[in-house]
Amino acid sequence: MPPDDPDVPAHAPTEPSPATAGHSALLASSTGDHLPVGPETVAAEVGAAETYRERAYAAATLRAYRADWRHFVAYCAARGASPLPADPLVVRTYLAVSADREGRKVATLQRRLAAIAYHHREAGHVLAQDDAALKATWRGIRRTHSVAPVEKAAAVTETVCAMVDALPPTLAGVRNRALILIGFAGAFRRAELVALDVADLDWQTDGVRITVRSSKTDQEGAGRLKDLPFARHREHCPVLALQEWLERAGIDAGPVFRPLSKAERVLPRRLTDQWVALAIKRAVGPVAERQAARAWHRLSHAARARHDQAVWEAAFVAKVVRKHAGHSLRAGFVTSAAAAGARLDEIMDQTGHARVDTVMRYVRNARALRASAAAKLGL
Repeated sequence: MPPDDPDVPAHAPTEPSPATAGHSALLASSTGDHLPVGPETVAAEVGAAETYRERAYAAATLRAYRADWRHFVAYCAARGASPLPADPLVVRTYLAVSADREGRKVATLQRRLAAIAYHHREAGHVLAQDDAALKATWRGIRRTHSVAPVEKAAAVTETVCAMVDALPPTLAGVRNRALILIGFAGAFRRAELVALDVADLDWQTDGVRITVRSSKTDQEGAGRLKDLPFARHREHCPVLALQEWLERAGIDAGPVFRPLSKAERVLPRRLTDQWVALAIKRAVGPVAERQAARAWHRLSHAARARHDQAVWEAAFVAKVVRKHAGHSLRAGFVTSAAAAGARLDEIMDQTGHARVDTVMRYVRNARALRASAAAKLGL
């Protein structure tokens, strides 16, 4: 870490970055007859190499690693320990404290351990992850604190249609309609959705072919195609919704999905993936309110007598909204397609999933109610 980084204590040890070391080595060799270039050229070349090195990881991953590293450095500084290179005992106790005192989930601890190892590699050190005591401590933490992941609710076809039907006819509503329908029908990840450019759209006579330049399972950017045909129902057609948004917004190049000013002026930058999750939560709110009203009337008289209706329905809505996020559209696609009888290979061709077991989790959810013995009682 650089010594002037405000997040690193003044007494924390520092190491020369690979960029600095490489620049010095190249500049030293440039004094000979075989490489007659100046320091500015060398600096530019090293900078280009560093840019590509940083692109080896997703931007979100690097942000998380930096935050995790600052947390670990602060932990070490408070105890007078060296974070770089770190003693395996220090890493063990750090993970234990994070699990017990902070109540961090195993997934968070796994990312923190990866961040510590990453910063060691960047500084030319090796974190002794094969240390027997460290490995045993990590296994013990996983056995003690592992819990089933909390999955976001799948927004199935019925829910998605209700979400877009409740949107206002404003420019923001037109954009959100296109975003939700495209995200659902194309089984897009949030990052894939906001990364779309007009140049990625290939309009066909029967729909649109969308090129996904890179994704979570395609870090090298080989790209994949997603075909979206015109839907049977015009009001729920992803292709028509996308066409209307682009026409109304006057977008003919650059990012497809963009933020709007308060006056509904289209801004030139693209939406963030965090914004997609918030948009879905807002859109599912009115749907949840109608569900809450129906659920209230299904309660027994005794149950209704114990609760205030407004408070009960508000809590119901909050719970539904909390369970929905950006992943809900993608999960809803798999669940809805499986329930409609789509083959596994057809589903995976659209989602781009690399693992069958991941997709099968949603397929089983779709089959659960229909395959239940209770469905065969003839009630």
